[in-house]
Amino acid sequence: IEYCHQNMSAIVATPCNMNCISDPLITRISATFDHNEADEIKDRKDKIKSKIFCKKIESLFQSNGVTLFRCHVCKRVLTQEIQMKIKCFPTRMSINSHGAIAYRHSPDSSWDINDYVITMHNELKSWRDVYWRLWGMLHYLNCSRCKKVFPCVELSHCQFHLEQPQYPPSG
Repeated sequence: IEYCHQNMSAIVATPCNMNCISDPLITRISATFDHNEADEIKDRKDKIKSKIFCKKIESLFQSNGVTLFRCHVCKRVLTQEIQMKIKCFPTRMSINSHGAIAYRHSPDSSWDINDYVITMHNELKSWRDVYWRLWGMLHYLNCSRCKKVFPCVELSHCQFHLEQPQYPPSG
């Protein structure tokens, strides 16, 4: 397994069929790769890279005990851990015991994570892209300007600064 980890790009470059590798063995091989290493595998014919990313998707939820849910009100996909810090509709907020605004999201009971992942795969066409989208949903940062928490998947925009930047005239 360690040999496979160190030489995966060379292994998949050989003319071999890798569909005979069992699911438990793929799980063990996948566990040796971090997500950056899995991303760096050169697998032109996609012999194993998608399988590794599928296992990485499974491990996102199994190893961390993370639960994703969709809010029935605002339709955002959130984790239980961060839901109180992410904005919902104004009617769904309250003040917590520390005097800070807390948002109340209501889980959508009809939403299924498995259907969501399959739909995402149909849209993105790659398990690698599905993995990175989910990773971005599960990891959060703080905006340096407004100090609000936001998921990494929204890194390219700040939902609290919707206006175009205004630059004062120099002089």
